[in-house]
This record gives sequence, structure tokens and C-alpha cells, in this order.
Amino acid sequence: MHKYDKIMGGAGIGIFLVCVIMTVALGGTVTAGDGTPDDKGDEIDWTKYELKSNQITKSDYANENTDYDIEITIPEENIKSVTATLNWKDEPDERRIIRTLQNRPDSFGLDVAGPSNQSASASPATNTRDANGGTGSVTCVVDLDPDTDPYLNGTGKWVFTVKCGNCDDKFPRIGIIGENDPGNDWDLVIDYEYYVKKTSEGE
Repeated sequence: MHKYDKIMGGAGIGIFLVCVIMTVALGGTVTAGDGTPDDKGDEIDWTKYELKSNQITKSDYANENTDYDIEITIPEENIKSVTATLNWKDEPDERRIIRTLQNRPDSFGLDVAGPSNQSASASPATNTRDANGGTGSVTCVVDLDPDTDPYLNGTGKWVFTVKCGNCDDKFPRIGIIGENDPGNDWDLVIDYEYYVKKTSEGE
């Protein structure tokens, strides 16, 4: 081989090695064999996953103008959404021998805080007015955008704050002497959805 050819061949190998080193340093993909890059960083195909759901319920009594924190741990990965609904039913009117005390509506709100700084709030709302006990409901929805498996942004401790506001008292249709309403029962329903990879393509 001619001396000039040897020099050019060595220079070509050197340039190739420099290119490879620079590509790796800049975060590129080095291919080998058939030239197919690995799958790292590819978008997840969620059609290959099953969307499952779970529900958690909590019930308690709230005093007027008081907040209550309920801590719930969601252990699953790949959380898609969390929906919290607070329901309550006010006490019915109180019928006495010579008069009826009408129960006026109560007010509740709800805050949600997730493990990765997610948040949602439902402004205070009052229940309907009903002689047999009016009902009320507020809902918070947190939609997540899982883009990898495992996706852990929704996994861990969630805090649901039940906010009991004004619980209006019972008053007669005629007169001003009524009866105090110190609070109300409530039910918190938490529904969440998450992805689980299918065990086979046929499922």
C-alpha cells in the first residue's frame, strides 16, 4: 500500500471515531448491526395497556366552619386521572306539635393535592332546600398525562380537604327563635384510573 493511502486511511478512521464520540456526548443514538436504534424515549403505546379503576370511600361528620384533611395513599403506577366527589345530605325539617322548624342549606367545598404538586379545588356550594333533607355535591378532577412506564407522578400520598362552611340553622315559618345546626355528615368518593400492561396481545 502506498504511504499516502495509509495516511488517508488512518485519518478516515480517526474522523469516524471523533464523530462517534461526539454523537454519544450529545445524547444521540449510535446504531450497530442492522442500524435500528433502541426504543428508549419512544412514546408509550397505551393501547397495549388495560385501563383499570379503583374506588375509595370515606365518611365522617364535619363541624361548621372547619376543614378536614383526609390522606389517601394510591399505590398503583401509571395513574391517568383522580376524581373526588363530596356528597352530603342536610337534616330534614323538624316537625313539632304546633310548628315546623325549616332546616336551611349547608355549605361544603373540596380541595385536592397530589404527590407531585397536582391540585384542584371545588368552590363552596350549598345543598338543595328540601323538607325531607336537601342533597349537595361538589367534584374535583385531576387529569394526569402519563408518558412513560412506570409513570410515578400520581403514585403516593394524596390529600383531600373537606371544607365545611356555614351550616344554616333551623327556623320556624313564623317567628325568629330557631335551633342551631352545628354541622353535617359527609361522604367522600375517590375514583382513580390507571394503566396496567396487558399480559399478552390477545387480551
